[in-house]
Amino acid sequence: MIYLIAMIPALGWGFMPIITTKVGGSPVNQMFGLAAGASVIGVITYLIFRPAITAPQFWFTFAIGIFWSTAQVGQFVSFKRMGVSSTIPMSTAFQLIGSCVLGILFFGNWPGSRQKIIGLIALVVVMIGVLMTSVSDDVEEGQVQNVGV
Repeated sequence: MIYLIAMIPALGWGFMPIITTKVGGSPVNQMFGLAAGASVIGVITYLIFRPAITAPQFWFTFAIGIFWSTAQVGQFVSFKRMGVSSTIPMSTAFQLIGSCVLGILFFGNWPGSRQKIIGLIALVVVMIGVLMTSVSDDVEEGQVQNVGV
């Protein structure tokens, strides 16, 4: 049961692009709805668990929230311009690559040279996979698409 509860955020973030695209609205409206929903959940969680929050912690998370909301609006714009099926693979890949690079630079992940080589090869494979899933063949109107025999 605990694993099912742990999957709720992943499922929520997975369905969020599809839901926001279907509901429609401008990227700013979508961001407002997402932030309002997150705020409601945050207040309910705060009231239940009553965590101790210091002023520096509050302001740090406030600043991070500004960066997150700016990036999220950009993602909503890309949903409209490129479509969800092209945006999500790239977004996920950039998160994976960014996490790995920050882990290497700041936390000492992949300490050995062999680990770095294997990790970099894996990241290149991820980037190739993203390119293969997000690039589409644009066929102009009136042009016959060559399917092959």
